[in-house]
Amino acid sequence: MSMPKKRVSVGKGKKKRKEKQWYKVLASPDFDEKQIGEALAYDPNKLIGKKVNTSLQNITGNLKQTHIKLTFRIKEVVGSEAKTQFVGHSLASDYVRRLTRKGRKKIDSSFEVETKNGIKIRVKPFVITFKRIQTSKQKAIRRLVQEEIREFSKEREFDELVKAVVSSELATHCYGVCKKVATIRRIEMWKSQVLPAVKS
Repeated sequence: MSMPKKRVSVGKGKKKRKEKQWYKVLASPDFDEKQIGEALAYDPNKLIGKKVNTSLQNITGNLKQTHIKLTFRIKEVVGSEAKTQFVGHSLASDYVRRLTRKGRKKIDSSFEVETKNGIKIRVKPFVITFKRIQTSKQKAIRRLVQEEIREFSKEREFDELVKAVVSSELATHCYGVCKKVATIRRIEMWKSQVLPAVKS
């Protein structure tokens, strides 16, 4: 006696699996939308909100900017391009350690600034002196740095400030003011973070 044959569904019940696609990840317009990587996804909408890290050197080609790390967030996907917005930066930890050698004083700050077009950013600059200095001078330097950066920020649009922060422009500006208080070796913009807009 022959066994009954097992029924097999053909065609209708079988779904074709969607293949993953590559999407070019572009830097924000502040950085001329240079390609900073690629992302693989089944659904481009799943890329929205993802953070992408790169170095400034990858965008400019300048090897002296390898230590400057940039963070972008994907905000939309158009065709095969994932467009981003700048959300912050930081300096490589080994670069910071080289600056803060024994005998030098590192004066840290952390505060919020607002651009001309109303975008808020938290910035974290630091000042390096050649030797240890009095507490009163440290406070004076910290106050000057905050005043100068706040004034500088409110006179500039967001994209202008971002470029000044990640380059040496803003740090150089502060250096010219602070060197009148004490012997300054260097000023760096250690970190920045774009703050979310407050919903009304």
